Amino acid sequence: MKRFLPLLTLLGLACGVHAQTITLKDGKTIPGSHLRRDGATVMTTTTVGSSLGEIGYAVAQIDSIQFPEPPQLKDANALIAAGKLDQALSAIEPVITFYRPFRDIKGNFWGDAAVLKLSIFIAQKRVADANGIISEMLENNTNPDVVASAKASKTLLLAWAGKSKEALAASDQIINSDASDSATLSLAYLANGEAHYALKEYEDAVMAFLHVPIFFPDQTLLMPKALIGSARSFAKLDSKNELDSAIQTLAESYSTSPEFNEAKTEFPSSIRRFKSIKN
Repeated sequence: MKRFLPLLTLLGLACGVHAQTITLKDGKTIPGSHLRRDGATVMTTTTVGSSLGEIGYAVAQIDSIQFPEPPQLKDANALIAAGKLDQALSAIEPVITFYRPFRDIKGNFWGDAAVLKLSIFIAQKRVADANGIISEMLENNTNPDVVASAKASKTLLLAWAGKSKEALAASDQIINSDASDSATLSLAYLANGEAHYALKEYEDAVMAFLHVPIFFPDQTLLMPKALIGSARSFAKLDSKNELDSAIQTLAESYSTSPEFNEAKTEFPSSIRRFKSIKN
């Protein structure tokens, strides 16, 4: 039965969106049902006489399509909060697949699902997978928040690739822009910290990394990376108390993260001090 679940989920998405409404650029609205994309045309099921048929509308005529929010997005967020990232990816994938043909039309949920998927790839440091979804997000997308998330994530990938000066310039541009989304800014500050650290500018690295826990505490997927980054920077600055504090937060709140395993190897003295205080 499990192998049929993705297909059944897609069927639910296709059949469960009876509240679809197509709005044309001339202001006319058309009730939609069982929408599908056929090249440059969106097809919708309609009643023709006593039977069902399809009628198509050119994408160039369409201003937006109103879709009901897929419940899989809420499910995926709950799984992410529980640390079940692989299960969250499985929940998101049917949404990605169903809405991909509509991603260039306003009102679709492809972008929302893509941002979640990318955030998991970043948390797991799956660089190749992250690059793949970023490319899709930057192509034919009408949602500026989706584009901003893709660009900020790309900045972090530059830092991980050792392109520190390029990452620094790109992250500074995002930080100094009018961006207000916490996820976008957290990615930019994380990239900024990674770049400063690689350039041996440790005080600037600390300031960048600490922006995430101080100003964006809701960004739990990025938090372990910000904490281990700040710990490494404090170590280079010989700031033992601050290093211990970062490791303590990592141990208390993110003990199942890969970054905590890295901390156990890199900072055994801080781990021992934390355990002695805890006991």
